[in-house]
Amino acid sequence: MLLVDIVDFTRLVEGMEPERVFALLRSFHRRVCNVVFRYRGHVARYIGDAILTTFGTSLPSDMDATNALLCAHGILQEVERWNGKRAARGAATVRVGIGVHYGPVATGDIGDERRRESTVIGDVVNVASRIERLTRRYDAPLIVSGDLIEAIQREGDRARDLLDTFVACGLTTVRGRRNPVSIWIYEKREDSVGTVW
Repeated sequence: MLLVDIVDFTRLVEGMEPERVFALLRSFHRRVCNVVFRYRGHVARYIGDAILTTFGTSLPSDMDATNALLCAHGILQEVERWNGKRAARGAATVRVGIGVHYGPVATGDIGDERRRESTVIGDVVNVASRIERLTRRYDAPLIVSGDLIEAIQREGDRARDLLDTFVACGLTTVRGRRNPVSIWIYEKREDSVGTVW
């Protein structure tokens, strides 16, 4: 489960005409979704300026956790490229926060006979959302759970270099949940996988 959100979206669009806000969101959604689909992800929901994605719910594979992490890194790289284009025309920088967690979810329709929508439900969704909110507290673009790291390690070496860019921060309490969550924070640095923040 991966949740990506624009940081300080309200401030970013303050004073913008509604049409420009739509254009910004469409550009953001298009860029993020291109990366999600590249790594076999599925867009579960658009939530304003946030996008909730899953891996393994519609196209299960033995690399779902790895694909989620590679996707998160790819989104950061794509946002960096986009910001280069925005800076060239004098537009404000877009910052994102990404939270990724691993575990079982239920998929299905909610609503009634007048309006239904497909969604994913479960503790994993809630934790991914809470982890994404921690990116503000830790001033980090990407935070993942220990469960995701363990799943990636079971899947093999495809993301080994990327895993080396994370620092374990131990157990952290997240809002609304009794049990703490183990989190790993992406370090802002340039290395073999590139500059992403």
